[in-house]
Amino acid sequence: MNTQPDGEERLPAVILYRINAATRMHRFCRLDVQPDLFGAWCLMSEWGLIGSTGRTRNIPFSTPHEAQTALDKLRRAKERRGYHPLRGARLPVETGAPEKGTIEP
Repeated sequence: MNTQPDGEERLPAVILYRINAATRMHRFCRLDVQPDLFGAWCLMSEWGLIGSTGRTRNIPFSTPHEAQTALDKLRRAKERRGYHPLRGARLPVETGAPEKGTIEP
């Protein structure tokens, strides 16, 4: 956990992957709670194909607790759809290079 200047404890970002080699599906989803410049807290979500910049969405909340609750709810929904965290897994690099890349969240 990270301690913020206001004393709030904040969890690190959640990175989930959905990989199915049979259907050539290689997707990621990154979820994080961060303060914005206006005093609100935002649920930052980024998703797309592994190796791409992906799409982003920022949803503002008035408290970090509300944003963290929304993150947990979205994480559970993604996990029901087959997204899971990976640790040190070997994933194919989509650039056509002969070597494979390693992703460690």
